[in-house]
Amino acid sequence: MQTNTLKVLSLALGTSVLFTACDGLGKMIKKQDLITYEVTPKPLEMHGDSVAVSVSGKYPAKLFAKKAVVTVTPVIKYNGGEKKLKPVVLVGEKATASGTKIAYEKGGTFSYTDKVAYEPGMKVAKLEIQAQGAVKKKTKDFKPTEIS
Repeated sequence: MQTNTLKVLSLALGTSVLFTACDGLGKMIKKQDLITYEVTPKPLEMHGDSVAVSVSGKYPAKLFAKKAVVTVTPVIKYNGGEKKLKPVVLVGEKATASGTKIAYEKGGTFSYTDKVAYEPGMKVAKLEIQAQGAVKKKTKDFKPTEIS
């Protein structure tokens, strides 16, 4: 009797570990250094009274989880503050949210353009990518990546 209970508990624990590991979000976080981002112009430039930013990113094959939704937010960091730009939503093949689809087998790319009002502290500024991934109700933050 006690052996059957132990077997059932072991099976239940193994199944729950398997289902939580299959979300793919942990793998994306571990291998986030394989994701590449580029900004144009580099360094950021002021034109008139605003700063135009163009960002592109590439996710390699077999990295973007099929059910994941990743919100990528470019942030201009400068002396005296930071300015978050509009976010980009990237979705896996089987995710139900709307956004730019990224395939698991082939990987994928995205591009993004935005313009923000220039502030005096932006004379020396850096662009950082902040991202947060989600699968169902589970969310994880990616390590911020400086790209300029």
